[in-house]
Amino acid sequence: MPARQRPFDRSALTPGLALVCAMLFIAATGLAAERLGIPVADLTRDPASTLGVHPFIGIVSTVGILLWTATASICLFSAARARRRGADDDARFLICTGALTSMLLVDDLFMLHEWVFPLHIGVLEEIVYGTYVLIFLACYLRFRSALADHGLALLLLACACFAASILCDQLVPNEGVQYLVEDGFKLTGITAWFLFHTRACSRILD
Repeated sequence: MPARQRPFDRSALTPGLALVCAMLFIAATGLAAERLGIPVADLTRDPASTLGVHPFIGIVSTVGILLWTATASICLFSAARARRRGADDDARFLICTGALTSMLLVDDLFMLHEWVFPLHIGVLEEIVYGTYVLIFLACYLRFRSALADHGLALLLLACACFAASILCDQLVPNEGVQYLVEDGFKLTGITAWFLFHTRACSRILD
């Protein structure tokens, strides 16, 4: 009898695809540096090394980026696990929240709402904020029944801190301690966001 063929394991493609994407990203970085007239080292080295500043410069912002990244990764990984268990609605909720967190991560990392959109695309910062709020409401109202299962206190705290940070940015003069207050609210909000979503993932996968 002919030997039975083993089913093709698609997961075997994942490491290779990730490596190919990494190589393509490096190639695209080199091409962008050439086209934009930017030294390649400015796009590859750490910002502190490039600018010659202390490595702790921007540490609060960096910690916030790490928390955004952790939240998005945990949500998307948990979504894959939930889908394998057949919990499709939970998986959709986590995909939505993971995608939203990824959007906020990219915005924060590359200063989209305060630099790229207003100065290079002509979209006002207030419009960007409003768009994010609408996306947030659409996502979380769609899954409002799931939110009740995970508790809303941390999510509401995150939203309140983000709102306070935006108000400080818009209304308080940019002087000294104002930055500490504004960015302190923002980091507290990101931390609450991280705690809410990681707790939700833990409950879904239990």
